[in-house]
Amino acid sequence: ACAARRTCSTACAASARAANEAGIRPVLNDLNPAARDLAGRSARLNGLDAEISGREACALCSDRSAPQARAGIVDLDPFGTPAPFVDCALRAVRHGGMLSLTATDLRVLNGPFRDACRRRYGGTSLRVSYGNELGLRLVLGCVRHVAARLGLSAVPLMAESDLHYYGAYLSVRRRPARRLFAKTLNACPPARPIYNTATNLRLARKRLGRCVHARRPRAGTDRRI
Repeated sequence: ACAARRTCSTACAASARAANEAGIRPVLNDLNPAARDLAGRSARLNGLDAEISGREACALCSDRSAPQARAGIVDLDPFGTPAPFVDCALRAVRHGGMLSLTATDLRVLNGPFRDACRRRYGGTSLRVSYGNELGLRLVLGCVRHVAARLGLSAVPLMAESDLHYYGAYLSVRRRPARRLFAKTLNACPPARPIYNTATNLRLARKRLGRCVHARRPRAGTDRRI
């Protein structure tokens, strides 16, 4: 992260602090005029050569998707779900850069609104004791699948949950994702489905695939998927 020469962010306050500590030039973007004013004041107080922008997040990232204009760090901090912005944010990260994103739609990621979770993240949420871990897996899985569609690979570095938000940090590699994705498919949590047993609420991870019995199963047994 410290080697990056440019960072593009939709979270003004946090990125101004990170840019000051890392010694990089930030692009601070927010649609709220009050947030932009505070970001400009913070940048001047800390002596940062920051670019303040008020554009829509995808429009800003799309303009920086060219190879010479990509950022070393893209920090995505929207209100609610980051799912609509993951595609354009990944395009704006250079090879070896980092994508940082947060999600605050915990009612969607923790079970009550399963249909919305399927639409946004491509998975089903559950109301279980390990709901925070499951919600983070859904966010990471969404980013990895979007990256694979773009021919990129996104390797999780760290994930955190605190109060009302989830945070995830991923290393982005601008290379065909097949080779790297194959190596990490069975190792990365989002790539495995999760089965919840109603008796003891035990977390079980299963490999992707289908097990078909060669013979007719005996009574009392069923096929595994």
